[in-house]
Amino acid sequence: MAGVKKAGRTLTVKQFVQELSEPRPVYVVLTEQVYLQQRILEACREQVEEAAREFDWAFHDLSGEKGRRAADEVRQEVNRVLETLRMFPWCGTRRWVYVRNAHLGEKFFSSYVVSPVQHSVLVLETPQKVPAWSSLPTVTESIEGREAQWLQSKARKEGFQLDREAAEVMVDRVGNDLQSLTAELEKLMLFCWERRRITPEDVLEVIANVRERDVFELIAAVAENDRAKVLRLLNRLFDSGLQAPQLIGLLYWNFKRLLALRERLEAGDRFEEALGELKLWSFKGRKGTVLEYSRSRLRELVLQLREADGLAKSGGPAIQAHLERLLIDRRGGVSV
Repeated sequence: MAGVKKAGRTLTVKQFVQELSEPRPVYVVLTEQVYLQQRILEACREQVEEAAREFDWAFHDLSGEKGRRAADEVRQEVNRVLETLRMFPWCGTRRWVYVRNAHLGEKFFSSYVVSPVQHSVLVLETPQKVPAWSSLPTVTESIEGREAQWLQSKARKEGFQLDREAAEVMVDRVGNDLQSLTAELEKLMLFCWERRRITPEDVLEVIANVRERDVFELIAAVAENDRAKVLRLLNRLFDSGLQAPQLIGLLYWNFKRLLALRERLEAGDRFEEALGELKLWSFKGRKGTVLEYSRSRLRELVLQLREADGLAKSGGPAIQAHLERLLIDRRGGVSV
């Protein structure tokens, strides 16, 4: 392949970052982990000076804003990617183009990856293996079965001692999603800031259990109008034994706080300060996401949930079905 050194080499994230000063023209990023996806995306974007990003940096998601695109739409998007790649950089030495869900456009990239231009870098992020790209340098990293050690190493780099048992309890409660584990570790480090040691007891005190985490995920899914995820989380919560009246109460309380956070941001309040006072830790680092939520939609949800809460407390019939219809309503969602 033209211009590709050691074609087919597998790189860790660290190795990938180390060679970005002299990058290859095409890379594949193979991971489903949002944490790794974001880390790699940021590393690529940082190769372009901030003042030049409007000209020499581009990000494309072939799945589109709503999570799916017709084949013709994917082809058109890939054509835009290819046009960008073939243009010479305006300010720097290279133009960088990052494509998320690139596997959806596999056949449209086939000619380009065989003979890429040398003045641009194309990064193809995919959650699944693409056989046609097996000869391309691939960035991938799996810590499956080693999540506890990964957490301990991450804590150590921040100057904290995370007990092995504490790390295992974290994985047991949170799961193996690195972004979720990182968010919980940050909470624990704040909680144990002075003594710099995290014990199993700290984990049990600070980290919400799986059911509580699912409730927070459900809140975000409803606010974003992700109907498929809402239904999946509802089923999981009901299967865990949570009753509809309990869930309605939790959602009503949390959406009131989310609406208050959205209004405070619009009023110019500092995000971290408002987040701390309202104790909406699940939205830490997600200011942009909160600002995208439609304030009118949040108000509507709060009113509907208040009414549903009243029905549940009065013993109204078919309350679970009523809740499902309320949350899966297509109206509203992310503001445009």
